Amino acid sequence: MLLDLSGVSKDFVSGWFGRRRLTAVSGVSLRLDRGETVAVIGESGSGKSTLGRLALGLLRPTRGRVLFAGQDPARPACGQRNLRKRLQAVFQDADGTLNPRLTARELLLEPLAVHGLLPARPEQTLGALLGMVHLTPDVLARHPFELSGGQRQRIGLARAMSLDPELLVADEPTASLDPSVQARILDILRTLKEERGLACLYISHELHTVRFVADRAVVLYAGHAVEEGGAADVLDAPAHPYTRELVAAARGCPGPGHAPAAPAGPSAARGCPFAADCPEAGAPCLRNMPELRTLTPTHRAACHALA
Repeated sequence: MLLDLSGVSKDFVSGWFGRRRLTAVSGVSLRLDRGETVAVIGESGSGKSTLGRLALGLLRPTRGRVLFAGQDPARPACGQRNLRKRLQAVFQDADGTLNPRLTARELLLEPLAVHGLLPARPEQTLGALLGMVHLTPDVLARHPFELSGGQRQRIGLARAMSLDPELLVADEPTASLDPSVQARILDILRTLKEERGLACLYISHELHTVRFVADRAVVLYAGHAVEEGGAADVLDAPAHPYTRELVAAARGCPGPGHAPAAPAGPSAARGCPFAADCPEAGAPCLRNMPELRTLTPTHRAACHALA
């Protein structure tokens, strides 16, 4: 097992003397094997990006445990730099992750220089990285603002892959891109998985992309995992009412709809966070938080109506 999140929760405290506490992720468990792609799906505010940052070690969990290759990525230790090399990320905002002062050439070589892996003659390495993401050498002399959005995202992906990581956390890597560019990036991720055995935690609200790249899927609502299983199981036979709503909306047949999920708070912890918007909610849904129930050997959902 490469990545193990066990009962992970993350609280954010604000206000004078920490009087306001918001739980962005609540008791989520997730495992990711080498060469596997697991998608985390849900609407804005569901806790997807926070979960990705916990996996990367950029945030420490308030409760629970995060292990990457048996080590805690959030706690510096001997060999931490080598651990960071094995765990890389691509974020939605390519503009915010690429230094505008550097050229594409400098951006691609920077991670290698930081880790002491810079080759004496980097042209072959640069050519391989550009070929991996379907870019031509003419982009090397350009700054990020001279590149299109799709080119910037692919430079970010090549930059992450320059260190040959074992796990890639891809947080909305195709959002706001043209369909043709989306397809190209998804094809790159699939090829990296097949040829390099790359594991990927793929965070997205675009279900058509999840269907193309993911082996398994986890659905988040208000920080809670409400359904998980094989990607085909979750998308073709959704069991939780919220997942059914997501799938219907993706097909252009939305249901009644609801307000975007707010981070779970102390009051939400007493019952199902989706109860107020669920057409199937009953008295138990308001009193008790449902646990993930096994529907098939590869499919689970947290819903009292499934009891």
